Amino acid sequence: LPAIQACIDAITEHQRL
Repeated sequence: LPAIQACIDAITEHQRL
């Protein structure tokens, strides 16, 4: 699902501190 992908993408980006 694109929604899940977008959520994971945002989370992964946030994880990259």
